[in-house]
Amino acid sequence: MAEPELMFEFRLALALGRTVAELRQTVSSTELTYWIAFNQLEPLPEHRADVRNAIVAYTIARSMGSKGSTPEDFLPQFGEKPQKNGVKLFAVWVEAHNSRQQN
Repeated sequence: MAEPELMFEFRLALALGRTVAELRQTVSSTELTYWIAFNQLEPLPEHRADVRNAIVAYTIARSMGSKGSTPEDFLPQFGEKPQKNGVKLFAVWVEAHNSRQQN
């Protein structure tokens, strides 16, 4: 897995509409440090979109009768966990679907 700083550089470059190479040429180490600190206070937009979408997915699952899930269960997982998360989300969907069929 890539270093957190490298992953942040890619996310920042994407948010600014630049390549990582362009970012490295135009942003100093000090400014990058400030961006990292700023991101801890105010996450870059795409992370917020994932959180909002997770809340919507959670709300839909709950409205269909799913119990025991949390909004975090619907956040995308990157790396080695997507398959486990996908199975869990499918189980939540099946539970909600079956619950709705019984009503």
